[in-house]
Order: sequence, then structure tokens, then C-alpha cells
Amino acid sequence: MSWGVDGKLCLWDSHSRGEVHKPLDVLLTKKNYPFYGVEVKEYTNVPESPIARIAVAGGTDGGFIGVPVYLYDISN
Repeated sequence: MSWGVDGKLCLWDSHSRGEVHKPLDVLLTKKNYPFYGVEVKEYTNVPESPIARIAVAGGTDGGFIGVPVYLYDISN
């Protein structure tokens, strides 16, 4: 997974060889919204329905208090 100042959260194939020109998928796009941090967490305390979430922090609205954080549910 990669993220950056382009405002894209991308998923890449870690088994690729050679030059890779595009990601498997762009999970999130926020134009003019730089991402500073991403965390992926899976909660498996309920085996029949695990929950996976992505936390994304960034943006230009931050200030003295900090940067906004958004949570996305990516469960099946």
C-alpha cells in the first residue's frame, strides 16, 4: 500500500517483478489532499465476520489541534 501528497491510497502487488507502472487498485482518491499516515487493522475476535478498517490521516485543514483522521470499513 502506498499514499502521499497526490491524495491517492494505492494497493500494489508485492509479488510483481520488473517495472510496475500502475497499482492493482486505487482505494481512495482525494484531490489536493495529502495523506501523511495510513494504518490497516483487522479485528478477528469474531471469526465468522472479521472486520478490517483503514485509518487515513492528512489534509490541509490541520492546525494547532492536529490533522483530520478518517476511518474506512473495508470488510467483505
